[in-house]
Amino acid sequence: MNESERSGRWSFLTRPGPWFWVLVAAGLSARIFLAVATHGTEDARLWTAHASGVAEHGLIRHYAREAQFNHPPAIAWAMARLWELSSSLGLEFRVAYRLPVALVDLLSAFLIVRVLRDSRWRWVAAGLYCIAPVACVLAAQHGNTDALIAACLLGCTLFAAERRPIATGALLGLCAWIKLPGLIAAPALVFVFPRWRDRALCSAVALAVASSTYVGPLIEAARFAASHPRAVPSGGNVVWERVFLYRGYFLQIDGEPPIWVWGLKNFLLRALGDDVRAWPTWAVWWCWNNSKIALPLIVVYGFLRRREHTALGIAATIAGTYAIFYALIEAWAFQYFAWSMPFWMLAGWRYATLSNVFGGGYIYAFYAFASGDWLLRPEWRPLTVADWPVELVWLRDAAVVTFLAFAATWFAKAVATEFAAWRARRARVTSAGS
Repeated sequence: MNESERSGRWSFLTRPGPWFWVLVAAGLSARIFLAVATHGTEDARLWTAHASGVAEHGLIRHYAREAQFNHPPAIAWAMARLWELSSSLGLEFRVAYRLPVALVDLLSAFLIVRVLRDSRWRWVAAGLYCIAPVACVLAAQHGNTDALIAACLLGCTLFAAERRPIATGALLGLCAWIKLPGLIAAPALVFVFPRWRDRALCSAVALAVASSTYVGPLIEAARFAASHPRAVPSGGNVVWERVFLYRGYFLQIDGEPPIWVWGLKNFLLRALGDDVRAWPTWAVWWCWNNSKIALPLIVVYGFLRRREHTALGIAATIAGTYAIFYALIEAWAFQYFAWSMPFWMLAGWRYATLSNVFGGGYIYAFYAFASGDWLLRPEWRPLTVADWPVELVWLRDAAVVTFLAFAATWFAKAVATEFAAWRARRARVTSAGS
């Protein structure tokens, strides 16, 4: 069979025929089922408590009462209003807030089509995203708002590709109303504007939009600490401490030795022994300070990729940005993948395949293991090292290695491209001078 025959055989995939709408319907059904028929993770219970707490006690008092409440003021206010509405209508709050998040995530598939507008396989990528287990689980079952960040970043990608710094900055600032990790993509989005004036404008708009919902609560929290010293023993600003100083959790399964849910530290455990107290200083430093390496690398990567100014090029930069984060950051919560899930489909077929197979496979397998049900319906059961399947360990390590390998490869290619551009620029200057 020649190339033209093969191309003709699969030509139906280049347009949104019945096969595509079947995938959309399957993805919609899976998300509705997971949002309605499952308990969700601990985050579903926590959001119910936080939303009701903000509605009953007020925003600042709830920040003071709950050390685990690390969500921004804007989304907290919105969730409190949704809790009041769902209570008045007799709806379960865990369904009322998970379902809209799941539907927004499904709409990300159509933004994927926009980003891939010049690719004949854009409908395939979008259709596969609709049924990607990791997207279905983290958007509809888990019980957090993180999937909204990825949808906003897709919009930012399209605005940045159209050279619209104000719109890009405004939507990026809106991400910070939901959760701060969307700002990790800021270097990829800001540096892509050729002129420093546009970069500054995009950054200023993002800062203005983001801070607009923080300034009031920060001032109110400062007054609250001064007037209620017993409620805030530290005397600090509870909004600042809860939202901006949150570092994530070292999630582990207790045992001898413990099993960490994520991170390169699992490889250190094998190499350096079970007793973490006996580890070299550099290894202990790494576990607690890896963000001091990862975040500067993310900024540098965004700068090195500034010439990739098409929508697909920007999307690939954002995929690489979060790959660096996933590979190097040791503090971990399960929903972190949700920040960039649509971008996994936009960085080449190899990354799309391996990230979904290993990263997505790990998430789904872990959730099935934790709930004891492949449909993820029950609440999570207590986990121990003794019953941790070796297949789950293999999937976790394969996922970490996948993100690390792609992050290192892409970063090296970005450096090589920058060096080649520098040499070409130097050659032109030398030629002009002679």
